[in-house]
Parts: sequence; C-alpha cells; structure tokens
Amino acid sequence: MLNLDRTVPPTELLDLLLGTDDARDTNAIEAVVARLRRKTTPNVIGTRRGFGYHVEQSR
Repeated sequence: MLNLDRTVPPTELLDLLLGTDDARDTNAIEAVVARLRRKTTPNVIGTRRGFGYHVEQSR
C-alpha cells in the first residue's frame, strides 16, 4: 500500500472525494472514517489530532 503512515488532512480527503464542491463539511469525512474503522481490523486507521488521518502498517 502506498503512503503508509502518511498523515492526510481532512481537507485533502474532501478534495479527493468530492472535488471542488462548495458544500464541504469535515463531519462527512469523520463519518466515512468511522464506517471504515468498523469494517476493518482495529487500529488500521489512526488519527493524529489536529493533523488528519493515517493508515498504519501492520506489524
């Protein structure tokens, strides 16, 4: 997987997922991340408070 342990800010995720849509809301990203966390193994998606989200490499 590319970019493991790279922190991606919520604004960058919004740009990638929604494009340049004017109706941006970081709560939408939080909801998607919460759903992904429920569907994956624990601690795969991490949060770096104030910076964004990252996918952790399995050890």
